Amino acid sequence: MTNDQLELTGAWIQAIGTVTAAVGASPIKKLSNDFLEDLALIGNELQATGNAILAGTSDEGSLEQLGNAVQASGNVIEVGGYVLPLEEETQNDLFNAGNIIQAIGGSVALSALFDGTPEVNDLYDLYGNILQIIGNSLQAIGGNQNLSEQESFQLNFVGSWIQATGSVISAIGVSKEILKDDSTVQINKPLSYPN
Repeated sequence: MTNDQLELTGAWIQAIGTVTAAVGASPIKKLSNDFLEDLALIGNELQATGNAILAGTSDEGSLEQLGNAVQASGNVIEVGGYVLPLEEETQNDLFNAGNIIQAIGGSVALSALFDGTPEVNDLYDLYGNILQIIGNSLQAIGGNQNLSEQESFQLNFVGSWIQATGSVISAIGVSKEILKDDSTVQINKPLSYPN
């Protein structure tokens, strides 16, 4: 697999993960709470995988690599909150820490966009990262002990979907950039049959 293919794969795994986690944070009455929690866990595992792949495709020692690695570690911390046998308060602390770390990682990756001359496709990354940072920040605020259960739920729900939207926008940007630059992508002409 080429570096471009890995980057494309990582971006879409991360996007699928954020959407999966957002569904897990949604009030879907036909799904059990255990199933929704499983979706949130799977979503964070996919996000960690996608971010780790993206870190591996970035230039060694770059801000982009650091930002993606930090985001992946935030997801791993959240996964720990789901799978470790912890009290609810400690579990919530891990979720909050994971979201804060993801927001920090997104901010570091965002700062990498300001190196060099920006291109149109960089706007996808810019807006996508900003939305992910906002989403993770709202989720972290939602974990505040001073909020009511309803307020926490609403902030987590809205933050999850904002993060998912940002992740999908970023993945679209990566797709457009790679497919534009990939000279091996050929569009086949329709077959013509003799009359």
